[in-house]
Amino acid sequence: MNFVYRARVAAVAVGFAGASPATPFNLTAQLTGDPRVSNPDGIVIDVSIVGDTDSNFVNWLVDLNSLTHPTATLGTFAFSVTGSFSDYSFSLFTPAGWSITTGNNVPGSGSADFLFETNDPSGPTNNVTNSVDLTFRMTNLLGNFTADYFLTSLEGCSSDDDLGCGQLGAHVRSLGTNGNDSGFAMGNYGGSPKPVPEPSTIGLFGVALLGLGLAGRNRRLPKFGK
Repeated sequence: MNFVYRARVAAVAVGFAGASPATPFNLTAQLTGDPRVSNPDGIVIDVSIVGDTDSNFVNWLVDLNSLTHPTATLGTFAFSVTGSFSDYSFSLFTPAGWSITTGNNVPGSGSADFLFETNDPSGPTNNVTNSVDLTFRMTNLLGNFTADYFLTSLEGCSSDDDLGCGQLGAHVRSLGTNGNDSGFAMGNYGGSPKPVPEPSTIGLFGVALLGLGLAGRNRRLPKFGK
């Protein structure tokens, strides 16, 4: 094998080994509350964020799952992501009419600040309830997403110690037996599954392990004739 051919083979091998496979991620969080004695308990909101490291957008699902409060409606959903407000845009809201603003002094939170908040539009329609989810798309204007954009974001902290801090929060209305009470729930982003390597990466990794195994075996074999 001449030098030029060997160099080309080595370059191709390095290219395959250095390739970064797309990594899908699915982050989940569960917001619960309200822990304050004066507010109704039993608020549950399940959140998921689905994305891919080859994409500059993620899709959100906010599922109000407060079954002990059958008339509950979502008033405000707030969350933080690494970066600044101008780094992102939002679209495809369902129900229609929801929109994103800065999350300063989120209602019901005890003056907690988040990077973003989305609020229930006025009027009797477009409510998010136990049977109607909130979904929307978030676009990163500076590049592709990774799970760390969410996992490393700052927490919003309430002035009420019982409520504490969280990376996500939600103000929920129409609680209690009379449907006139409200409360706040907090939560943090969960983990994401480890990426699954592409077949070419697995093959190269297997060859590398085999080579290391043979090298170790040769070092352990006794030498004769000396």
